[in-house]
Amino acid sequence: MVDTEVESVAAGLERFLQERIFRDLERGRSTDKEHTALVVDKIKKIVRNSPDLDVDLDVLLIAAYAHDWGYADLFENKLPLSLAEIGKNKDTHMLIGAEKLTELLRDPFFDFLTDMQKERAVHLVGAHDKLADLKDVDELILMEADTLGGLEPDVMGVFEYEESEVRFMQKNRDKRFVIFVTDYGKREYERLFQKRQEFFMEHKNRVKK
Repeated sequence: MVDTEVESVAAGLERFLQERIFRDLERGRSTDKEHTALVVDKIKKIVRNSPDLDVDLDVLLIAAYAHDWGYADLFENKLPLSLAEIGKNKDTHMLIGAEKLTELLRDPFFDFLTDMQKERAVHLVGAHDKLADLKDVDELILMEADTLGGLEPDVMGVFEYEESEVRFMQKNRDKRFVIFVTDYGKREYERLFQKRQEFFMEHKNRVKK
């Protein structure tokens, strides 16, 4: 298959996923739709900048689009949410997301995938925040993209409460960054980590005024 055909198939896959998933993400946390788009973008950039990776891009893209699908309708009020409130729903959102993706993958559109590919995409969604259990390369790549997408302050903003922001940043570095596997991801992490710290200080100073 020539490159243009590959790109056409990928574009069709993404359009289908956006049509089926994005509308639900608007009923989740206030930035879930934007965050998901960021994670998809980070997946592509990680793969493009890591030529030695042996991963199934179709599976990763599907998992990236669906990874936070399970947050839809979990919160009555989207903002402000504390780190603790989000944390209480981590396991639930992974379970719901995996169930929703399992149902979606029954659509004839996905007949181009093998059963093994479908099962892998569902697995990735159901495990993506179980940081201590992530070992396989595709698990870690989705985690990297999810982490980078969560740090981007221009889109994600910061926590309203300083305690949540400080704890988020510390846990992010201690539990997520330490299991990054790609050089691109590590460089991008350091850039975004610093950018978010500066963004939060500016936000904090504005609030004081």
